Amino acid sequence: EFFADTHFTAIHTSDLKRAFTTAQALYDGQGDLKPTVDSSELLREQNFGVAEGKPWSYNAIQSKNLEEDMAKGVYPTLHNNHEKFPQGESVNELAERAKRAISAFVLPHVRQAAKEGKTGIHVAVVSHGLCITQMISELLKMSATRDQARDHRGLRNTAWTRVVVDIEVRALEKMIVHQKAIQ
Repeated sequence: EFFADTHFTAIHTSDLKRAFTTAQALYDGQGDLKPTVDSSELLREQNFGVAEGKPWSYNAIQSKNLEEDMAKGVYPTLHNNHEKFPQGESVNELAERAKRAISAFVLPHVRQAAKEGKTGIHVAVVSHGLCITQMISELLKMSATRDQARDHRGLRNTAWTRVVVDIEVRALEKMIVHQKAIQ
């Protein structure tokens, strides 16, 4: 209901049920002019592998060996971005996936709007807290001002985050030249 007056050009969503259900509610509230909707594994939450669905131990003293901890039923908080549980995904890997998601689902709309001289284009990306955190970090890395100092960890579940993307004319010209060079 909150977004009923916001027309979305597109809705991109994680294929996981809770995000997809939210995307469906956005779609249903769009009135007669319906946006395109697609789902993707790129927008899924971080994969915790064998620790998925297990209780985490925030204050446990981690032994020298993660396997020993897991054998005891202890799944400690991992503090380094390269660390991951078996069959899981590290924060670094999640960041790379978030970067691919931006290229696939955000930048095409930004380029198209800039090319057509349009502003006020709204695109919904329905995902999960850790993935959204990494997407924001990756977007900030693309910023001309390189405003990376802010910490975006700890986004709340069931919340929404608004990100406004503006393109400087010089950046757009470079983007168009780069696109022509690639073609």
